[in-house]
Amino acid sequence: MHYAFGLSPLGFSFFGGFTLGFGGVASMRRNTSSGLGVGSAMDITLEPLASAGFKLAWARRGIKQLKEALVRYDATLAKPLIFREDGFALDLSGGYPMEIPLILGDVIHGLRSSLDHLAVDLARANGRSGNAVYFPIADKADGLEKAIVSKNFGKAGEAACDLLRAIGPHREGNAWLRVLHDLDNMDKHKLIIPVRPITKLLDVKVSNAEGVKAEYRQIELGSLYVKIDGESGDTVTVGSITALTIFGDDIPPPFQAKPLIETLERAAKVVESVIEAFRVLTLGKVPDVPSFTPFAEEDKLKGPQPVLRGLVSSVWFGGEGLKFTE
Repeated sequence: MHYAFGLSPLGFSFFGGFTLGFGGVASMRRNTSSGLGVGSAMDITLEPLASAGFKLAWARRGIKQLKEALVRYDATLAKPLIFREDGFALDLSGGYPMEIPLILGDVIHGLRSSLDHLAVDLARANGRSGNAVYFPIADKADGLEKAIVSKNFGKAGEAACDLLRAIGPHREGNAWLRVLHDLDNMDKHKLIIPVRPITKLLDVKVSNAEGVKAEYRQIELGSLYVKIDGESGDTVTVGSITALTIFGDDIPPPFQAKPLIETLERAAKVVESVIEAFRVLTLGKVPDVPSFTPFAEEDKLKGPQPVLRGLVSSVWFGGEGLKFTE
């Protein structure tokens, strides 16, 4: 029995919905030999570089799952505000859902490991064994040659090594790849907790026994203080909450303090462009060296700057207006 899956350049849905965004074929053959009475086995042979593409596609599915988890978390925050001595507080005591950093770690690892799959695929395409072959990433440019040797990337051939040098997987070149490497190592030892400051309160209503006293369609948390009317005995409800999820200040650029989902999507594009450049090289053509520029000032990923760095534990409403406490 033989199964073949063709992956067109426009993408192909596979294994429950993830999509590979470029060409590749997985040929799967069922081995039905009775042998020692062991059940049937499946041999899978992939076209060159397809393995790296599958890993990248799986990481992108994780980004979608992460986005959905953040939406679910926001929905839990829309609840009545609790009256305290000096005002009203949004109670976030329910805790931060651990699925968010866990999914994030899986995405980071998927993006980074797709590059190691790429290195193995390149070695095999060059007629060499893929054993102990990894994608070299150095700290600085002067350490790249040592990394090429220690990671056995020379098995991919001199043309591949030249392309790797042009891409520059280090802090002084393509910092995206270097930070992906750092984050993957970090996640092996501790969770990467994204920063989640609240930026907007939507459909806020202040009510008492007589009815609605005040309504606020949107409260922007762009400054430390926002006036809202309320007193003991009132009920304040929030329809929904908008929060800006960002990488923390402890993460190096270009990830530092940038919106989480958009940054991961861009990182996936960076990895995809690296895989595509090497794919073109394996076809005997001269690839364009991917260009990776840092975030520009006008870049949409800069986003609104949050008021706080750190998890907001409560939002207070009182006579002085709105203020944050950590």
